[in-house]
Amino acid sequence: GTPKVLYQSPAEGVLCPQSIVLLGDTLYWADDCSDNIASASADGKSVVRILFDNENDNVSQPKGIAIDKAKDKIYWSEYDHSYIARGNIYGNGTPELVLEGVQANSISLQYK
Repeated sequence: GTPKVLYQSPAEGVLCPQSIVLLGDTLYWADDCSDNIASASADGKSVVRILFDNENDNVSQPKGIAIDKAKDKIYWSEYDHSYIARGNIYGNGTPELVLEGVQANSISLQYK
């Protein structure tokens, strides 16, 4: 059958999604055209929620994302700034710089 469209560009936060992570019933992605980190329900029935953006958090050209559910953190790479940052998966608080000097298009977390 035909795939179901969940969220369609040009909705806010859905212009150029670069990475998508499914955690439970929530989708998370980095959008390098909108300069934000966003989330929405995986069933396509919720409004897109902007977690971190350029205006408030200086996000610029985010590419890859990874999630640490145990600590409720989302990590993302920013190509423009050449760093990896992290913030709370709920979008509250101030993002933190994790690593500088990298231009990563994708990232992953390793658990031991």
